[in-house]
Amino acid sequence: MDVSVIVPTRNRVQSLARLLPSLDLTEIPEQLRTEVLIVNNDSTDDTDKFLLDQQKTRRPFSLKVLREQRRGKSSAVNCALRACKSMIRTGEKKMSQSSNRL
Repeated sequence: MDVSVIVPTRNRVQSLARLLPSLDLTEIPEQLRTEVLIVNNDSTDDTDKFLLDQQKTRRPFSLKVLREQRRGKSSAVNCALRACKSMIRTGEKKMSQSSNRL
């Protein structure tokens, strides 16, 4: 895997509903293998159901849904780091929804 995007989340189903369509519009070069790892950090809303439905959607990237019961962003990020396939991992950077290039 060339690029892994990690998205930790807890009870933010509305944010995910905006994020995934935005990521779908991202221009990803064909030769760049990309995965998006969403870590459900013990959500109590409809996040699980939403993500299960989203996994059925065809996307320009591989969508992986992980579950981490220990609450906290660091636990969620560590869960994703253990599962991600990319070899180079960089620090956190917020992705602008207006940017459509990877």
